[in-house]
Formats: sequence, structure tokens, C-alpha cells
Amino acid sequence: MADQEEDRDPLRELAAAVLRRLRLDGGGRLLDLADPERDRLSACFRVLAVGGLVARGVPREEVRRAERYVPLLVERAFEETGALPEAAAFYALAHEERLAYEDARSRYELAALRFKLGHILFLLGEHEAANLERCAAFGRETAALVERLEASGEGPPQAVRLLAMELQGWLGGRYEALGRLDPAATAFLAASGAAATADDRVAFAARAAAAMLAAGRAPEARRVLDAVRCDLPVVCSDLSRRLWQAAQASLSEDMPGERLPDA
Repeated sequence: MADQEEDRDPLRELAAAVLRRLRLDGGGRLLDLADPERDRLSACFRVLAVGGLVARGVPREEVRRAERYVPLLVERAFEETGALPEAAAFYALAHEERLAYEDARSRYELAALRFKLGHILFLLGEHEAANLERCAAFGRETAALVERLEASGEGPPQAVRLLAMELQGWLGGRYEALGRLDPAATAFLAASGAAATADDRVAFAARAAAAMLAAGRAPEARRVLDAVRCDLPVVCSDLSRRLWQAAQASLSEDMPGERLPDA
């Protein structure tokens, strides 16, 4: 019993207590906490996060930068070190704080915090089908929020576009894991459309085409691969090129009369 008490991690226990109050289907708010309690917990996590970065020898300028952008603070202080429950709790608390603000940057940060929270919750229960479904549903809600943000023209445009790409790519992966190939293809195609670089555009298009092929949609897969062919000469990533070539090879096997030229 004494050993068990010594092994107790107060911060881990605090994170677990916060996550027990998490409600992903409650509309805007995610935590069943009164504002004073939320503010106290959030301040506690912030102090511990900053202290942890300082203790690890992170340069002071990097610490100040993280303090100005809370998703980065949580990522550097907890997510990078594998403290996933603590990261999830702090992401949720920071999200609740941002609900009080109506400016464009806060709305962007809300979406970013939801995305980060959903990813950590996925990692905490990665192989559980129910958790996959829950995280995918949460991701869909977040994607709708990002779409509204894009349509409004608010928020930092490049950051919003990058978030849209990362979120749709993440959703595609979750749908693949669930065996839901059509929505996986749709999400990967959306990620490709939001991509700012040829490498990302080709990689996500290839993943969309692979999902379409697996779903028996070979003609659509061919069109998707053809649409990014012009990007191939400037692709720098070996992975992106290999993904495209693998999808092309699979398409050639599926449609032997429709052979595509090599990349």
C-alpha cells in the first residue's frame, strides 16, 4: 500500500479527474465544470506546463512563444513527453477558456484545440472501435467548425488552411481504420484540396485514390491520380511519390486496359 501511494502522480490524477468531466456531445462546451473551478484548474496546468519546459532547459524565447499560443504550450509541455492524459485535460480546459472570446483568432484556436484533443483521445484508446467512432464523430464536428471559419474569411488564412488539411487527413485515417472507405476517400480528397504544397497534395490524393480503389471506384481513382500528375515533377517527398506510384500500380492491376505512364 505504501508503494502504491508513493507511485501516485498528483498531476496524472488531476488530469483523470478533468477527463471524467469531459462531454464530447454537449455542443459548445466540453467540460462539466463551473467557471471558477475551470479557471483554477487551467491556471494550475499552465503553471506546471511552463515550469516543466523551464526544467527541461527549453530556451526562454521558446517558452514565451508557447505561453502566447496555448496549443503549442500543451504540445511542448505534455504531448512531446508522452504525458497524454495531461495533454488531453489541458487541451479541454484551454478550449473552455476560449469560449468566452468572440474574436477570429480565438475561434481558430478553439478549432485547433478540438483537433488536438480528438487526436489525443484517439491515442489513449487507439484500438477500441467505440473510441474510434467517438473520435471520428468529434472530428466531423470540428471539421464543420473549420469549414465555417474558412467560409467567413476569419482567422489566419494559412493556419486555417493547414488545420483543414491536417484535420481531414486525420479523419481519413480514422475512417480507414473503421473500414469506412467512402468517407475515408472523401476526407483524403478534401485534405488534398486544402494542401498548400505539391508533396501534401499528391500524398493525400494518392490515399484518396487507394481508398476509392478498395471501395471499387476505379474510374474515380484514376481521375484523382490524373489530377495531381502535374505536381509530380516538383514533388520532393519520397513518401508522397511512393504513395502515388503504389496507387497507380494498383489501378493498373484493377484496370489493365487503362495503364498509366510512370511518374
